[in-house]
Amino acid sequence: MTPAKWSSLAQLAGHFSDNLGRYAVQFALWLAIFTLATALLGQKPAEFVPAFIFLYLVSVLILALGQWDQANRYN
Repeated sequence: MTPAKWSSLAQLAGHFSDNLGRYAVQFALWLAIFTLATALLGQKPAEFVPAFIFLYLVSVLILALGQWDQANRYN
């Protein structure tokens, strides 16, 4: 999932409200895959999960900011 181009916060909020289920499924899928992989490598899932949640949220925020129609102006 990648946010669509947006020019107002209302458009961005509309995108996230319309696609909340898709983001949740994507999050759950990656969380399950990466948690299993780290557990197989001997890491504790309890230490991995909070870091993954943080990184996922930050990456979605960065993708959303990159889709802002004024982002090209600021490069």
